[in-house]
Amino acid sequence: EYVCGQVNAKNRLGGYTGFTEFSYSKNNVIIYDDETGLERLSQYLLSGCAGPELEASARLKKQEQEALERYKKEVPFSCNLLWDFLENVIVNKTSTDDAVNITINAAKKKYEEKGLVWPPEQEQILRTNFPQALKKTLADKPQTNAIRKGDPGFKTRYIDNCISLSVSLYKAKTGGAGKV
Repeated sequence: EYVCGQVNAKNRLGGYTGFTEFSYSKNNVIIYDDETGLERLSQYLLSGCAGPELEASARLKKQEQEALERYKKEVPFSCNLLWDFLENVIVNKTSTDDAVNITINAAKKKYEEKGLVWPPEQEQILRTNFPQALKKTLADKPQTNAIRKGDPGFKTRYIDNCISLSVSLYKAKTGGAGKV
């Protein structure tokens, strides 16, 4: 899909700059030189003009970055679900099993509203992880009291921390940006 080659272009002063690599397609022209930003370098590598190994590496890196971005979009939803679950148990005194069921039903409804299919394994993940998170939360009395008091600032910090921790764990688990 790309034509690859070298071009010797003139600079602003009218002098030739020396040969530099380029790739061309009907939708894109990329001139790669020492001043090329990372985005253009990535595009150049994806064109295949730098060789098959570098193209494969660039495609893998792009897939990993896309996986991480998808994960980052899903994490706030999960962290908010966790908060709602904790609030149901700690504030509303709902039983753990009932709170898990309420959370699962709320999540399924959100998925349906967005036209998404609820992943079957997600239910088991919530049934396992949320009671574990509750146990850890209940062991931390200041945290439990802050949830009980309904402090909106604490809720924001809790969810932000949950997101940050989840993304860090995801990166660690996948060895960087995230394997696909």
